[in-house]
Amino acid sequence: MITSIENRTFNKEYTQSLIISALLVTRRFYCALPLPLKSLVSDECIDFEISGNLPTSSFLFTAAKGVFLYSADDGKVGKILNGKYYGLAKYGDRWIIARSNNKGRRTAGRLSDIFAIALKGNQVIYYKPLLWGIPGEVHQIGILNDCLYIPHTGYNQILYVPLKVLFGAKFPKSIFACRSIKLKIPRPAHLNSFFYDKEKHLIYLIAHNKTVYTGRCSDVLVCDEDFSKLDVVSTTGNSVHNVCSLDENIIYCDSINKKLIMGEKCIFEADKFLRGLSITDEYILVGGTDICPDRNKRISSESGIYVLNRQGELLTKMTFAELGGVYEIRQLSEFDYAM
Repeated sequence: MITSIENRTFNKEYTQSLIISALLVTRRFYCALPLPLKSLVSDECIDFEISGNLPTSSFLFTAAKGVFLYSADDGKVGKILNGKYYGLAKYGDRWIIARSNNKGRRTAGRLSDIFAIALKGNQVIYYKPLLWGIPGEVHQIGILNDCLYIPHTGYNQILYVPLKVLFGAKFPKSIFACRSIKLKIPRPAHLNSFFYDKEKHLIYLIAHNKTVYTGRCSDVLVCDEDFSKLDVVSTTGNSVHNVCSLDENIIYCDSINKKLIMGEKCIFEADKFLRGLSITDEYILVGGTDICPDRNKRISSESGIYVLNRQGELLTKMTFAELGGVYEIRQLSEFDYAM
């Protein structure tokens, strides 16, 4: 199935997001501003229970209560940033991170920002706000051809901006610096994932489709590099997250059904909502979160990280009490096939 795409700076989706951004920034100016590093940085050590052996590679993960670093050197988990975070992408020696910086409805009441950090060991040694005042809750982000790509959750568009514009600016840019690619797909798509296959030169996105509310199963959107063509691959998944392509298979988290899907096969089934995916030469790491109908309690629910072999067999489970939802997992010490 081919769906047309509008690739231009201004379209209905983009114009709407600009207006909402301006209104929200005006109403919530102080909470919309990027925060200084000293108010974000943390060195808190996080307790966790473990079943199985400790993971052998270091990794970052984001959750409702911060950005966390697991160090394989000492087997400890530390919080390095306070706040609610989602997407993580690597650009040179910098990590680009998406943060939801206030409360409110996901699509219209919240504002997100993007910033970059650098690490030395488990310490944040560099921090630069890049983008601010993005309406809605930004989920995954991606990097392609030295541009930052943002699947704009709540809007059927992809925002993109050259990274040299962001890093070269003295002050953080607003959403007005972004260009928009409008996707002509049914609303609400709830775009939440971005993956670029370097061998096939294809971009994979997830249209979550808010299955619980719409009854529509999630779709995998497959685009070429310039977004001139889009194929829709239907799934049987419910509120899917975290797509990637590996060994001729599409892999994703069938989140509500608590399954990890590879191709047409479920390779792992958990006891939690699955979201967050990282793949090394030997292991698959997937995040698990308790499903909580009360949104106010989602920042303090139990969560975990499952460590599987490449066939999907469970080797280790790390359990965190009151950490809130796990959103993203990215490798620090090994190549990450899911990024």
